Amino acid sequence: VGAGGNAGGQSTLLVVRHLTLLGVHGEGKKLTSGLSMVWAELFTGMRLAGLLFLASVVRCVLFDVRGLECLAISLSMLAIVTVSTMVGTALPLIFHKLHIDPAQACAAIQVTMDMVGMAIACTVSCYVLGLPLQGRPNHM
Repeated sequence: VGAGGNAGGQSTLLVVRHLTLLGVHGEGKKLTSGLSMVWAELFTGMRLAGLLFLASVVRCVLFDVRGLECLAISLSMLAIVTVSTMVGTALPLIFHKLHIDPAQACAAIQVTMDMVGMAIACTVSCYVLGLPLQGRPNHM
């Protein structure tokens, strides 16, 4: 779950750096479109998520976690890292647009993605393991 805060934090840092360099080097440089930055970071995040998915599978094997439990853990990692890179890229851009210091997004993304990551992990695990998202399981 903590990987989400870290991945989102790195994406946020790259966007804040880009915005800062734009401010330091003046108006002559053009701000890369926010959407293109989100797409670029999403692609990077998906590659990172793929690697962490494989690392999760290896860890499952090493700790003798098999079957659907391993799939739930690995898919959760994939979803958390992918979502966190998108949010980590978008949040400082939104802050910048609202005239809020984009650097404030660094702390916000860490805390937010840790909480959202837990919700993603629980949701993915419930779907993979066939458990209800709320209430009691149906017993036959």
